[in-house]
Amino acid sequence: MNFNGRKFDRIKHRLTCEVIHDDRRSSGIVLDISARGIFVRMSTVTAPPMGSEVRVVLSDAELGEMSVIARVVRANAVRREVVVAGGGGIAFEILSAPEDFYTTLLKPLIES
Repeated sequence: MNFNGRKFDRIKHRLTCEVIHDDRRSSGIVLDISARGIFVRMSTVTAPPMGSEVRVVLSDAELGEMSVIARVVRANAVRREVVVAGGGGIAFEILSAPEDFYTTLLKPLIES
């Protein structure tokens, strides 16, 4: 059960990713995922505008690569030094994801 006020439970998951918007690419690290969202640690300076639709390419040596279509819903702007230290990032609402996203990445949530 979720007690932190969020609509969906989240699991911590470390994946590298690339956010693509209007032919611009920005790298980041996925910190957590849920059935409807992804939070990515990345510079908000290069972030697409709020409400933008983007493609997020998730990569992992074990899982390979998969893409999700998402929308920017929140950006936690912090100084560059803080981003490097692990703070700040961008929240994306998932609009479309392959079945593997749910059956593989969210498997711990499904089994609980």
